[in-house]
Amino acid sequence: MLSTFLSTSICYGQYNNIWYFGNQSGLDFSSFPPKTISSNFPGYRHAHATVCNKMGEVLFYTDGNAIYQGNGQVMDNGNNLMCNNDFRDSSATSILIKQSVSDTNIYYFFYEEFTINKALVHYYAIINMGLNNNAGKVIDKNINIPLKLNQIPAFYGKINMVSNVPSKSYWLLLAGSDSLWAFKFDSAGLDTANPIKSSLKNTFASAPQGGSVQNYRNGAGNFAVSKSGRFLVVCSPLRGASILYPFDTSYLYEFNAKTGKIIKYTSLNDVFAYNYWVNSQQSLMPFKPYNVLFSANDSFLYASFFCACDAQDNFKVRRYCYANSFNELSRLVQVDLYALGTDSAARVINNRNEGFKTGGCDLGPGMALGPDGKLYLSGGRDVIYDSKQQPAGYKNHYISYLEFPDKKYPACNLKCWAIKAQGEPWFAMPTTTYIPERMRFGYYNNACKDSVSVYNKSDSLYKTFKWVYNNGKDTVQGDTVKLPVLKSGYLRFTMLAYSAYGFKRSMADSIPVLKRPHAKINLTDTAGCQWLAFTFKDSTLTDTAQQIKQGNQYVLASKWLWRFGDGDSDTLQNTKHTYTKSGIFPVQLIYSNGFCTDSITVQNKVNILAAPKPGFTCDSFACIPAQVKITDKSIGLVSKYSYTTSSGLSDSVASPILTFKNVGTYAIYQTLTSSTGCVTKDSASLKISQGFGTNLNLQMYMASVLNGDTAVAITWQSKPYTIKYLIEKKDQQNKIILTQTLNDTFYIDKPIDASKQNFSYRVKAIDTCGMASLWSSPHQPVLLHVVNQQNENAILNWSAYLGFNNALYDARYASDVSKPFLTLGSTINTTYADVNFIENDWLKKCYYINARQANLLESRSNTVCVPYKSNTFFPSAFTPNNDGLNDEFKPKTLGLTNYLLQVYNKYGMLIFESRSPAIGWNGNYHNEAVPADVYFYILDYTNETGESIAVKGNITLIR
Repeated sequence: MLSTFLSTSICYGQYNNIWYFGNQSGLDFSSFPPKTISSNFPGYRHAHATVCNKMGEVLFYTDGNAIYQGNGQVMDNGNNLMCNNDFRDSSATSILIKQSVSDTNIYYFFYEEFTINKALVHYYAIINMGLNNNAGKVIDKNINIPLKLNQIPAFYGKINMVSNVPSKSYWLLLAGSDSLWAFKFDSAGLDTANPIKSSLKNTFASAPQGGSVQNYRNGAGNFAVSKSGRFLVVCSPLRGASILYPFDTSYLYEFNAKTGKIIKYTSLNDVFAYNYWVNSQQSLMPFKPYNVLFSANDSFLYASFFCACDAQDNFKVRRYCYANSFNELSRLVQVDLYALGTDSAARVINNRNEGFKTGGCDLGPGMALGPDGKLYLSGGRDVIYDSKQQPAGYKNHYISYLEFPDKKYPACNLKCWAIKAQGEPWFAMPTTTYIPERMRFGYYNNACKDSVSVYNKSDSLYKTFKWVYNNGKDTVQGDTVKLPVLKSGYLRFTMLAYSAYGFKRSMADSIPVLKRPHAKINLTDTAGCQWLAFTFKDSTLTDTAQQIKQGNQYVLASKWLWRFGDGDSDTLQNTKHTYTKSGIFPVQLIYSNGFCTDSITVQNKVNILAAPKPGFTCDSFACIPAQVKITDKSIGLVSKYSYTTSSGLSDSVASPILTFKNVGTYAIYQTLTSSTGCVTKDSASLKISQGFGTNLNLQMYMASVLNGDTAVAITWQSKPYTIKYLIEKKDQQNKIILTQTLNDTFYIDKPIDASKQNFSYRVKAIDTCGMASLWSSPHQPVLLHVVNQQNENAILNWSAYLGFNNALYDARYASDVSKPFLTLGSTINTTYADVNFIENDWLKKCYYINARQANLLESRSNTVCVPYKSNTFFPSAFTPNNDGLNDEFKPKTLGLTNYLLQVYNKYGMLIFESRSPAIGWNGNYHNEAVPADVYFYILDYTNETGESIAVKGNITLIR
């Protein structure tokens, strides 16, 4: 099975080939040099950005006042943004657009409200390009970022964003007068609740006393972030027109992208000592950089300066500058960040005395890195002169660019006024977040192959490519190359990209790869014999295998499929196969590690020679002395027979008889030799057991009724070499009604009613050879019957116990089956008379017979309970004088239940009551003696048949 994967990896990058920016200007980077186009933006200088898709089509753009669709129409809910109402054309204006981390249709638009004499407020809007047939909709806007900077102006030029390494999130950075705030931006959106604050070294002051912030809007400061996110530059805003501006204004900060905090800083005041401005009195004043920008490789920092003023007549000031030889009206400074602290750290790129002269390199302060890797600069315009050769106006605006901004001056190669612009891009350049020199690659992962094809997909800035792999040991060059897959996992490599002018950039990355397994068969021998197992071993080379879950654990998903060339197959890793035919067979092994599959087929390697198929039959079980007959069942020509046993017996005929005299388990081996020299073998196992031999007797011990008369327990002798016992049960008509096979030496027959009839039982044993013992003597428990002789005595009759010789019988009795039984008497006969039948206060008398033999074997019969016949006797008088004679009136009773005795006086009043035959009347009523008299009694009771009876009479009390 073969799978092909196509994937792309990108180093930096997003698509931004169309620029719209202020003063109706624009650039199209689909060709080189970029084509100038016209934008619909009004004369705003900085609040503009464009977002394009990977096909170079404009998705949407903004001028800070509204968000527009690619066709120029205002996007649904895209107007009335609270973005820099007073300063949209100032250098302080800042906006930023960032695509969502988790949804490619969602974009976040960050902006600010920077109004005169008010605190700076930050907002953002959310755009969903998946709505309105992909024309987009602003689904929320003017969402406040709760961070108020009360000083005015208090913001440094641009909102910025850097990657929060190593996670897939970012930091939104806002710089204030003395602090930097970092907000986490990730798949959940912007976290405004937990900003991280760092201190800044820059100094700050508000607008001059009596002055207006409006007059100094272009001096609101600047803030730049390097493309790697490692460095920040913050340039302080303007102090005021009446104070000489000190050079404690610009700092380079090192930023920790993991924590979101500044970790160190370096002053740039010395390297930025080129700037000036002219006040209304035409006095030169120090000035800050108008714009700052890092090169793509973070090696250089660019800063733009220009001659500005606060006078209404700009040309008057410019004429002053020109007349006083301050003819570098604008400057572009390159700072080598790796040479800070040396005299060569900063260079003025356009430091030429050309001033207003046509063909000079007057530059505007706007800067931006283009998608082609070049740094584009606004400004440059032809000057219109009056009759006195004094500047009087402008025409024909231009755009300049640095061809190689990653190279040190002069190799950076300034192309002055290279592109004639539409509109007036003097200050303007877009603020779309973009890293221009995209390094990216794609790969075809031909899964389960020995190499991966990788190919360059970088921007056109890069012309040649090298790929370093195998821990830096090997290098290959080209746009598309094959990298060997040395092992499964991740193929790690470094991509080196070179521009035409030699700029080099590297990107380390990795590709998930699966190294193809190499199926391999290990044959220890190439010749084998028919009917003999031929060994196949797997020697496949693989370094990984898929894991699958089985139950609560994971197991490897490796699979093997052997095809042996005779139609049979197997799925074991290492296996043995028995060929039933002779010949030469091709063998194939197919291996899968769960990801990849490979196969190998060996031809003319497995040669199977003709041989007889072994086989014989014999008994598997016998008892000594045993003669075992062996019958040959082999197929094919046999040149020699051989039989051996593990006990040392042997024979060489085809079907021998072997005699075994000892108990044990033996192996019998058959060895057949063919004319080709092949030897085939078969074997069988034989168990020789002792058995009963001539001792076929089996003794049964007894059969006894269990208490309750619902079961009979049978026990018998344990006989050696028995594998099972057979139980036979017969009724009184000698009919077999039960046959049971057991392994134990006891049996409980239930449920039965032992009070109605008794059964006979016998047992025999079966030995290990299947031979049966003799039936044991039958055993039958006693069946007891009892007759009540009018309460005079009880006659016990029972059947003799079958199975005991000279049995002795014990008659036992109790008041109830739950009470302990006492021995009434013993006899060898099967009848017994209980002459002391009556027991005072008993309702019945229960009996069973215990049959026993001299060897103390005992068997219990069924239990019979005999109720007494009810009877009463009443005295005619009693004398309660405490002399111990006839002191109570208490009838004598037998066999009564529900007893109730009541005594009444002659007036019919109840004076005594008893519910027990044991409690009589003592002649008192309420503990007072009643007078001698005749009293009336009633006795209610239930007799032995359940009949209710009432007896009435008189009793005379004598005193």
